[in-house]
Amino acid sequence: MLVLRLRRLQSTEALERLDSEFSDLSDESGLKVVEPSDREVGEGDPLECARIGLEFDHHSYGRLRKFIDALNIY
Repeated sequence: MLVLRLRRLQSTEALERLDSEFSDLSDESGLKVVEPSDREVGEGDPLECARIGLEFDHHSYGRLRKFIDALNIY
């Protein structure tokens, strides 16, 4: 799972739009809000950040960059 840390969590509507527009980046489970992993907690990573995750296909890096750009707009 690819997890992106965010300074602020986008609205549910914005996340649904992004999930729909970039559905090709992930399997059918799509984009979801996730909690910090045990590893992040154990390593003292910033836990106050919101997180979204998706099962990334590890092939569509250009589309991933467009997804991150779109994520920054919302």
